[in-house]
Amino acid sequence: MATNTLDQVTGKGETVAVKAACVVQTTANITLSGEQTINSVAVVADDRVLVKDQTDATENGIYICGTGLWQRADDFNEVRDVVSGTLVAINGTSTLTFYKLNYTGSLSFGSTNLNFIASNGGDSMVVEFADLTALKADTNTYAAGVRVDAGGATYVTVSSGGSVSNSASPTPQTFVPFIAASPIRDYVVTPQHFATTAELEAGNDAAMIAWADASVATPGGIAMLPSGIYTITPDLELFRDAMTIKGEGRNRSQLIATEAAGSILSRQWSPSPGTNDYLQSVHVSDIGIILRHPATADPANYSQVGLDTLHVTRSLFENIYVGNYPFGISSDTVGAPSSQANSRQGRAVVGGTTSAGNPAYSGGEVNEYHNIFMAGIQKGAVIDDPVDYDVSSSSASYGCTFLKCEAQICEMGFGQLSQYGAGNSWYDCAVQSVNQATGSSETTYEWRIEGFDNTIIGGLSEDGGAADYNIYFFNTSKRNVVSHRLNANAAAFTDLGTDNVIKVINRVTGRNELFENRGANDLNRMRAQASVVFTVAATVVTIEDSTGVASVVRNSIGDYTITFDTGVFDNGNWEMSANGAVNNSANIGTIQLKNLNSAASTGAGILSWNITTAALDDFGLYQLKFFGGRA
Repeated sequence: MATNTLDQVTGKGETVAVKAACVVQTTANITLSGEQTINSVAVVADDRVLVKDQTDATENGIYICGTGLWQRADDFNEVRDVVSGTLVAINGTSTLTFYKLNYTGSLSFGSTNLNFIASNGGDSMVVEFADLTALKADTNTYAAGVRVDAGGATYVTVSSGGSVSNSASPTPQTFVPFIAASPIRDYVVTPQHFATTAELEAGNDAAMIAWADASVATPGGIAMLPSGIYTITPDLELFRDAMTIKGEGRNRSQLIATEAAGSILSRQWSPSPGTNDYLQSVHVSDIGIILRHPATADPANYSQVGLDTLHVTRSLFENIYVGNYPFGISSDTVGAPSSQANSRQGRAVVGGTTSAGNPAYSGGEVNEYHNIFMAGIQKGAVIDDPVDYDVSSSSASYGCTFLKCEAQICEMGFGQLSQYGAGNSWYDCAVQSVNQATGSSETTYEWRIEGFDNTIIGGLSEDGGAADYNIYFFNTSKRNVVSHRLNANAAAFTDLGTDNVIKVINRVTGRNELFENRGANDLNRMRAQASVVFTVAATVVTIEDSTGVASVVRNSIGDYTITFDTGVFDNGNWEMSANGAVNNSANIGTIQLKNLNSAASTGAGILSWNITTAALDDFGLYQLKFFGGRA
């Protein structure tokens, strides 16, 4: 803490780090005597003045104004009073600014040039508040660039556009999150390495690279990200073979990208033949990645990737958040996108390979992605994206597994975008709020699959019907299966491929629906949508068992009306199979529709014939099943 209280023994000031405030700083050479006006401030006897612009720089320093000759201040008069880097505060009527002393060599007053450089105070001090409430209630106004710490989150003053204001000040200021110069918490690597102060002061990028290298210097190292916010420049290529990156929770340990194109976490890879190692056994968990894109979405904007697993093999990524929306610890630090449409920028997770015949091939398959939450991105989790590789060396990811992942507020939720990708699986994954970004003309998909033998099981689709396609099988796709997926959308199911099956649960009716939109190959013809077993005794109908059937009414001997539950069939193009027992005499009988008009989406009319008597007859037992009838 800065002070001008004198030490009772020496009579000198107590600190060399930050000096007590001066009333004004000079802007030009002055005469060091008498009361005078400096920089529009009337300086009177006993005022402290920072003299920093003398023609003879050895005269610079802190002086006490007098009616005669000025004297150097007692806390700025001897070698032990200051060091190169000492800060001097200037306390104007409403603004607090800082200047930093700089000199070379050893200090000797009267012979060493003393230079003062404007400083925001950030490299040696931070103005501290208990929390944001205290900052907002502060009555001081600070110079642009001064850093303040509010309950562990660091902010810096700006002239306009900040997210926090000390509105109680006579001249309110705005503050933006300070995330551009250094991490709030140290990087840690265990058990081999803890990042040193010198490494951190070298800059985020150098520290991050050293952190990644240290984690694999000895087998078993873990690169830890303690709770905190860390800035990171895209494309540092931090993944190392067999490395582990572990945070303290995706809402607590977060990487925040600087504003530039590229991937936040990725590996080094070159298209040159024979230059790439086979990188595998990477494990990343419990971290958040905050992307930063321009305020207004535009196809021409730069694009960032959060988790870039291209050319990474047999690795695990779990409990991770990626998106343009701040989350957890960054919620009060980074401003949220102005709208969902403007948030749909960049990609959360990408993966893929180059073709196995390419000399630069180095894997990119059999990865696992568990509990990845993505919000506010153009594409969620997409493998084999043509954006990432030359068409002549197509990607072919196989055996990748996505478990309980969720993509929200995007143009594409999940995708497998190469005809060569195969055997990938998605279990209990959810997609919500799919729509176009600002300025975009892209087709939107919850799911797009172009390869073969991929599987989607369970999960939820819910976007209000804004997506162009719910599930889209491209014309190169084949033998892909969607099973027991909960569907709450009006978006289309489109299958342009071969032998694909889409089975979903209609959230409205609660019934399974089977889709295979290929004309005569209606797979619903193979599936019973409704069934009923009933008996008749002395004209009394008793339903023994039923599915999708609301009632059975006997109109007359051998004449019955079956009524289906609402929504079971979309139309009357269903087929019926029937079995029955005429009576205990084992007479031969048959059950048939009344006529062509008796088949409808709401029900059916049937007749039962006793062939022995050649007449309508009531059977003792009826067993009916109804197939197809879905759009």
